[in-house]
Amino acid sequence: MKMKVKGNGSTIVLIIILVLVIAIAVLFFITGGFGLGKGKGNGNDDEAVPANAEISAEASETSVASEETTVETQETQYIEITVSENKYIYQNNDNYSLEELVDMVVSVGMNDDGTAKFDVALTNDNASLNAYNNLSAALKEKGFTVIDKSNE
Repeated sequence: MKMKVKGNGSTIVLIIILVLVIAIAVLFFITGGFGLGKGKGNGNDDEAVPANAEISAEASETSVASEETTVETQETQYIEITVSENKYIYQNNDNYSLEELVDMVVSVGMNDDGTAKFDVALTNDNASLNAYNNLSAALKEKGFTVIDKSNE
């Protein structure tokens, strides 16, 4: 026994469509118009909330991370000394003995805690191997990093 009920199917479809339309309208108003905003449309931002007000905690975390990055990417500072034959040349002056030059570099280049403020770049200009190696060893012994710039 089959019974046909007229109008029931179309009523159910209309109810489903009405529920969907109401749900979409509620979502539209809850989310602020799907990103369209609720501004007055006159372009006046005097009443706008500053963008940084909501993210201040996140910004402070970002600045800490960028400070750490900056420290890692700093260029190495160094002074240049040229060894030519048996002479040590620093700032166009070749009147330094090995001891005088090392003492001068130590007096200028050491922090209070005994760490070096800068590295020392040595250039070999037809130097005596003994003179070059003695200067390099003396600077390393005092805590300086020695960079060989002879091949650059």
